[in-house]
Order: sequence, then structure tokens, then C-alpha cells
Amino acid sequence: MQQQMQQQMQQQSQHALEQQQEEEEQHNRQDLDRLRAAHQQEEQHDRQDQDRLRAAYQQEELHNRQTQDRLRVHQEEEETQRRREQRAHEQAEHLEEAFHDYNGPASEEQHADDEERRRTQQQELRQQREAEDD
Repeated sequence: MQQQMQQQMQQQSQHALEQQQEEEEQHNRQDLDRLRAAHQQEEQHDRQDQDRLRAAYQQEELHNRQTQDRLRVHQEEEETQRRREQRAHEQAEHLEEAFHDYNGPASEEQHADDEERRRTQQQELRQQREAEDD
């Protein structure tokens, strides 16, 4: 009988030990499931962060390209304005030179000669018309 009791106690002890092991394994599985879920959630957050960073980088690149385009347009407009001003300055210088040439002492004689030639041509034309009318 004592042997039976010992066997029964051993069986109960064995059963308690097995039950304790099963509970520990179940806790371990639950802990592992929680760790996996946390890891998956962390990976998802990392992907979302990467997506946000990529979008911000693309937005910054777009902004930089737009800024460069505006700067290039502004520089082209400045260059165009500079060329216009240069042409206007050159034209003004040319006109001023022509005006001085036209009003210079040598040109006064030329003007007088031109005026004399014009009067002579007009007089000759009148004489021709008069001769044709007669």
C-alpha cells in the first residue's frame, strides 16, 4: 500500500510537473507571439517613416528644381534687360555721333551745298516744265 501511495504521489508530482511545463510553454508561446506582433508593428512604423522621409525628400527636390527654374528665368530676364540696355546705349551713342557729324562745321558746308543743289534742281525742273508748256 505504501508503494501504491508512493506511486500515486509520484504520478501526481509528475502530472503537476507536466502541467507546470505546459503552462510555461504556453506563456513562452504567448510571449513569442507578443514579440512577433511588436516586431511587425515596429517594421510597419519603420516603413511608414521611410515613406514619409522619401516623400519629404521628393518634395524638397521639387522645391529645389522650382527654385532653380525661377532663378534661371530671373537670370535670363536680367541678361535680356542688360542686352537691351546695351543696345539702347550703343544706339544713343551712334545717334549722338551722327548728330555731331550732321551739325559739325564741315557738314555746314555740305548742308549749304545740298541746299544749293536742291534749289538748282527745282529751278531746272521749273524751266523744263515752262519749256514743255510753251
